[in-house]
Amino acid sequence: MEPSAIHGRDVVGNMVAPSIPFNTLMGFIWSGTCLSLVTILLRLAFRIKLLRRLRLDDYLVIASFVFYLGSTILWAVLARTLYVVAQGWNTTPTDPAAIVELFNNAGTLLHAILATYWLTWTSLWLVKIAFMVFFYPLGRHAPLQRYLWWMVLVCIVAAYCVTVGLTTDDCLTASGLDIAQKCIGEAKFNRQYFTSRVHLATDISTDLLSQFHVPPFCQTVN
Repeated sequence: MEPSAIHGRDVVGNMVAPSIPFNTLMGFIWSGTCLSLVTILLRLAFRIKLLRRLRLDDYLVIASFVFYLGSTILWAVLARTLYVVAQGWNTTPTDPAAIVELFNNAGTLLHAILATYWLTWTSLWLVKIAFMVFFYPLGRHAPLQRYLWWMVLVCIVAAYCVTVGLTTDDCLTASGLDIAQKCIGEAKFNRQYFTSRVHLATDISTDLLSQFHVPPFCQTVN
């Protein structure tokens, strides 16, 4: 979940009060997680009944859900802090102690957001790799298709590294009053905007690449 989906234009600098009630946000997050769990359990039950065992791609999907669940739990824990920080940023406290507390809470929130980013992207990329593993047997006896498979896999792993690397910036790792310097301003917003576009591009391009190598594999089997 991108922070901009909940509060305004910047991570901290132009934060506005969340328009989604807390209970609605929690219900939405946990509903998605429960739906994912049901889907995975059905998949595993089908694979066990059909194949009598689980395969590597199944374990990758399970690992993906564990990371996704971790992200959900983190959001459940930090959601209250999100609302507290947003409200404090809007009221602009004048008491020095309240200001320090606000920035400390904002630092905790930003660190947790960074962790949810890592968990979410790892979960998503594990699904991509699971998809690749599932189709690997279809072309293992065709050298050209095997090379193509490895090239696509390398691209997916490289895209993951780029995605995680861009996610880690000095704002999301800032603490205390340093946030005022590292998270506020037009330059920070522009970096966020650029990072979001790169994330979108890597996600879509790796999906297309993983789909691209499937038809030749299927032709080999046929």
